Amino acid sequence: MTMFSSQWFGGVAKTAVAYSFTDSEIQAANATIFTFSSMAFGAADTSRVVVVTVSAGFSNVHGTISSATIGGISATIICQGTNQEGGTSSIDTSTTGIVAAAVPTGTSGDVVVTLSRSTNSSNRGMGIGVYRLSGPGVVAANDTATNGINSCSALTQTVSVDTEEDGAVIACSCGSSSYGSETWTGLTENARGDAGAAVNSTAGAATTSDESPRTISVDTNSYCNQSAACASWVPA
Repeated sequence: MTMFSSQWFGGVAKTAVAYSFTDSEIQAANATIFTFSSMAFGAADTSRVVVVTVSAGFSNVHGTISSATIGGISATIICQGTNQEGGTSSIDTSTTGIVAAAVPTGTSGDVVVTLSRSTNSSNRGMGIGVYRLSGPGVVAANDTATNGINSCSALTQTVSVDTEEDGAVIACSCGSSSYGSETWTGLTENARGDAGAAVNSTAGAATTSDESPRTISVDTNSYCNQSAACASWVPA
């Protein structure tokens, strides 16, 4: 018997995750609520889950992701990685996270992300990456990983997660600097840029094998107080 877009696990057919990167945007602003208008969600589907990476930079304060909506639908915060410089809020900090919602209709919509406080400078802000997953229609991720580094130098953040064939992995990073670059291992960078002095990057991949874990890292050059978050989805 031929199975299309699925696998057999113990005699039970599992539906593959269809993965695609659909959009991104970066905004520099001293704001608490960021609205990204008319973001592309890809083709509508009853099993579609829209995943959004969030990378935010703060000036001399620390904040987190409080909530988000995707196409007007309340999103689940899948994971969140922060950098607090040892728990203080006297210098620049970064917050990264991944949010997701089941959004079955429409090909585009607004993404609204609310932080716990303002970024405290018009020279900081937020970047997002938008991804379309369909098939299992599962909002919850299979595995997550986060990281944060309190330093200003070339460093590696590791956010490895377990994967399965016909699944997907999505990740993001943030650091404070208007210079430098980042190199992802285990994922393809989809978009990057500066929100003022906050550097944002989003990356992802469809997975073709079972790995426990898949080696995922982001190497950066000349970034300060970095943060990274990653999540994986598997067939269901």
